[in-house]
Amino acid sequence: MREEYLKSILRDMLPPKFAPESGFIADQYGHISPQLDMIFFDRAELPTVSLVGNTVVVPVEVSLLTAEVKSTVKTETLEQVAKQRRDMENAETGLKPAYVGIPGRRSLLVPTIVFGFDSELSNDSLREWLKATSGVEGILIVNKLAIFPTFPRESINGESRFGQAVLEAPTEPAELLLAFIGGVYRLLYFLALHNSPGADLNIVNGIIISQSMWFWEGYLSEFHCKLLSR
Repeated sequence: MREEYLKSILRDMLPPKFAPESGFIADQYGHISPQLDMIFFDRAELPTVSLVGNTVVVPVEVSLLTAEVKSTVKTETLEQVAKQRRDMENAETGLKPAYVGIPGRRSLLVPTIVFGFDSELSNDSLREWLKATSGVEGILIVNKLAIFPTFPRESINGESRFGQAVLEAPTEPAELLLAFIGGVYRLLYFLALHNSPGADLNIVNGIIISQSMWFWEGYLSEFHCKLLSR
């Protein structure tokens, strides 16, 4: 019930083309992920018939972000997410480099975020786990902690792709949630740019510089209004 409630909030707050669904991510070579609580993808890239029902199979080429949802985040939760990340790394994309003469396939980013309504772990432990786990870009514990990506800071091929913002209690729970959703909104647009076949046109020295699509998050959260005004 909590997962469906959270999906409902996200569907209200995010652009319709990024509305999350439960299901699997697959590639054209036969790899398929474990079942994922939420997959964010560009719905405009899929035929409507593929979105019928409550569980979808999304091609990795149009997948943008995955999420794990738990009532209580435990050590086992973090181990499960880390395993999902290892499985995701087996997926191959058919996208080719835009530059003539470069062999192989373009890199594809499909990171993960974690939503929890409570946690058995300390905020410090969650911060350390997030820092050490490749491919996980944010974690929200309602009433306690929100860590979410901000603007890209380094090369998309570097170890650290995004800056991160941290909010903790006694910040109001609604503010934690809205600030986190604002970070997810920013991340989805970044990934949609990076993963598209024309992404190379939007990259200068490894940094995606277009920020013109990120206007909405300033309406979501007072925190983001302050962040964007810096």
